[in-house]
Parts: sequence; structure tokens; C-alpha cells
Amino acid sequence: MSQEQYSVLIVDDDDVARKMISFAMEKENFLSTRAADGAEALELLKMRDFDLVITDLIMPNTHGHALAIHLLSQRERPMVVIHTSVVEPAMAKDLMNRGVDDIVFKPTDYGAFAAKMRSWVLRRRKVKRGLIELWQTFGMGNLDMKH
Repeated sequence: MSQEQYSVLIVDDDDVARKMISFAMEKENFLSTRAADGAEALELLKMRDFDLVITDLIMPNTHGHALAIHLLSQRERPMVVIHTSVVEPAMAKDLMNRGVDDIVFKPTDYGAFAAKMRSWVLRRRKVKRGLIELWQTFGMGNLDMKH
């Protein structure tokens, strides 16, 4: 039996950070796609769905805060994790209140971070499957939930 695969969009204007996160995520069975800023990420999100979006905050074009707010407004949204070196309590509080799944501050232990993300995505998929089964058990028709 093959291991379940997950998808992640990594958004950071720092090429080294994108590569380090991508490498760690791929070790945890994620297919990673990279974007250099929020505008590029938004274009990629139009083409496909992701289980998880990891975004920096300070980037050119569309910054990570705007990207996160956009994602959080979607009915069917990926998990949203902020990965940043910006320690701004008001912004962190705002994002958490809006529903961001986590905020991780740099520097990061990428191996532990990737393992945690895999665990969260796997748990979220199991919950969604359980909800679909429950919905169908009670004859409420098809509940189309991605992943």
C-alpha cells in the first residue's frame, strides 16, 4: 500500500527559504509547488487546489497577509500557515482571529515543521472523510468536500 500524498504551495520571496521548506515537505510525502510572492500564488491557486499553503508575510506584489485573508475567505480552503520572521503581535492576533491555522516564526526546524504539517493535513483529511460518511449515512445526499 502506498503512502498518501499531500500538496503544498510554498510562498516566499526568499529562494533559499522556499527550497528549504520544499525539501523538508517532500520528505514528508508532499508534492510542493513554489511561488515567489502572493500574486504568483494566487495565479497557481486558480489552476489547482492545495492541502496546505505556507506563506511568508513580507513580499513584493501581493504580501502574505493579503494572501492569507483571501484564502481564509474561501468556502473550501487549504490549511493556511504563516512562516515569517516578522514578530508583530497585532498582526499575529488579527490572523489567528481570522482563522489562520498556525504562525511559525523563523528560524525554523524544517524537519519538525514538515512533520507537524503532515500530521495536521492527515488529521484534516480524516475529519472530512468522517463528515462525508456521516452525511451520507443520514441520507443527506452527496457532500462534495475536496481531499
